[in-house]
Amino acid sequence: MSPRFEKIFGALYLSGLVIASVLFTIRDANRNLVREVTIEAGERINIAAFFEKKPDDASFITNIALIDTKVPATYDLRVHYSDVFKKTVKLNIVDTTAPKGYAVPQTLYTVDEVPAASDCVGGLYDISGIADIEYSFCPDITTGGSKTATVVVTDPYGNSTSIDVPFNVIDDHIAPLIFGAEDVYCPSGSDIDFESLITVTDDYDPVPLIRVDTSELDIGTAGRYPVTYTVSDNVGNTRQRTIYVTVWVDSGENSSMREGTAEEYERAYELADKILESIRKDTDVATARAIFNYVHNHVAYTHDGANNSIPAAAIRGFTRHRGNCFVFYSCCKILLDRAGIESIMVQRDPAPRTDHYWNLVYLNGQWYHCDATPFVGHPGVYFMLKDSQLDSRHEFNGSLYPERAGGSTHYLKED
Repeated sequence: MSPRFEKIFGALYLSGLVIASVLFTIRDANRNLVREVTIEAGERINIAAFFEKKPDDASFITNIALIDTKVPATYDLRVHYSDVFKKTVKLNIVDTTAPKGYAVPQTLYTVDEVPAASDCVGGLYDISGIADIEYSFCPDITTGGSKTATVVVTDPYGNSTSIDVPFNVIDDHIAPLIFGAEDVYCPSGSDIDFESLITVTDDYDPVPLIRVDTSELDIGTAGRYPVTYTVSDNVGNTRQRTIYVTVWVDSGENSSMREGTAEEYERAYELADKILESIRKDTDVATARAIFNYVHNHVAYTHDGANNSIPAAAIRGFTRHRGNCFVFYSCCKILLDRAGIESIMVQRDPAPRTDHYWNLVYLNGQWYHCDATPFVGHPGVYFMLKDSQLDSRHEFNGSLYPERAGGSTHYLKED
């Protein structure tokens, strides 16, 4: 081979090597490039994702800052790499992630409406938002017990999450209970807070509704009036209790007698309960007669008396066994109250020399006069008397008291 030919051949050979090298470089650069990339909505766009092995100089020509990766879409991007290459690649932004959330346990009653599915789940999040919340299963809540509902939460791209929600279904048919609904005895014009007199409890409802019907009460006029409590829980279970308010007209001279402290009543009731253990009978009439006989026989009459309150006067009679007519009245009153027998005070009117008090007692559905106070020339207690059977010691203004009935005798001798 001539030198000139060798020189030409060598040049061609070197040129071929360069061309081959360039071709291999282009081939390898194209093979290293990933022409289509898919990312989850919300992820960052990373240049490395477009190469099997990212060249050091790889960069985006397209301004990717203008792309909202939270919104699924497809974009053509221009990339630059290996000094000379500029290529177009495809970016797919997709949402395949289901919403997240947690169950909100429900406590409801058999009479309630099924809560909205959206009320049964909380903490919901999805980058694309929530498109739908609905039950895939809702249990029967017309019966009580522990149940499970299933709520499906779906985003705009059809990704769904199922959340199991505990249902505690209460089958409540028990009305609230009323405590302390006792009859009231008061002078005319009294201001009575009836709600404060009772306590109401319910097995589920912490604050039952209380309504007080005082429509028949005339607090300014003597008489016996019904007052009705109606209590309801939050599912409509209702209980009623009627008490009677006995109003008397007080002259004002002895109004302090009618007041008594809780401690005085507690002590008087304690003493009365011990007495009733031995004298209580099978019927109200027999028990009332035993009460008046007991007081008549165990309390001596004296003109001095502690008339500051009914319970204080009763305590005096039960413990010191003496007192005036107000003490006799009060002892009978406290014993009748503890025996569950209604009674009210009657006051002498007119009272020419001194006041006198006795009991009007509700027996066999009617009101009767009863008096345990001893009188000169009177051999026993006055018991179940009607107005016409009363003597001059028991004159009173009948218009101030409930309508009365009568007994068959003027008085009954002691047993």
